[in-house]
Amino acid sequence: MKKSIFIAIATVVGFAFHTHAQESKKHEIRIDYSDATPLVIADVFTNAFVSAISGSESSNEKAFGMLSAGYRYALSNRFSIGADLSYANASSDMKNKSTNEITYRKSNFYMVLPTAKYSYVKRGIIDFYGTVSSGAILANGSDRTDHEKTTTNDVIFAFQVNPLGLRIGKDWGGFLEAGYGFKGIFALGASYRF
Repeated sequence: MKKSIFIAIATVVGFAFHTHAQESKKHEIRIDYSDATPLVIADVFTNAFVSAISGSESSNEKAFGMLSAGYRYALSNRFSIGADLSYANASSDMKNKSTNEITYRKSNFYMVLPTAKYSYVKRGIIDFYGTVSSGAILANGSDRTDHEKTTTNDVIFAFQVNPLGLRIGKDWGGFLEAGYGFKGIFALGASYRF
């Protein structure tokens, strides 16, 4: 009888310690890929505008999407803060119809987004959450011809609102986010909590 009580108490204490250890994982590192739809659309409109003004046509348009790495710190079981560092690029060739001269355009986007996350439902391996972020993009562009090269640098206000996020996993996990902002409409990634 005493042995059964000891085993029961040891089990309860062990479970409580295990639960506390799981809850004390306050750090999360993450990587993700997103579609960067607003940046791609902005680049397409810029190329269309330049084409209309200069009498040129655009070709070989390429956009990679956006890669991000981030960190979150859990202030409580439901609320986290952190930041994401992101990179995207786009390129195209602009051919002048009258001179046949080709301008090679390239744009790089470097983004820093401080982020807040709130978990609506957090049970077991399921974390259903939303995030809001605001920060800045450093946009670096270059136009190169056979004769010259011009570069531009701009700092632009950036934001991202993802009301729908789902992470599945304990320590290691995968996630999918949906929303709108400079990172795009959808993001897919992986994270590790410790």
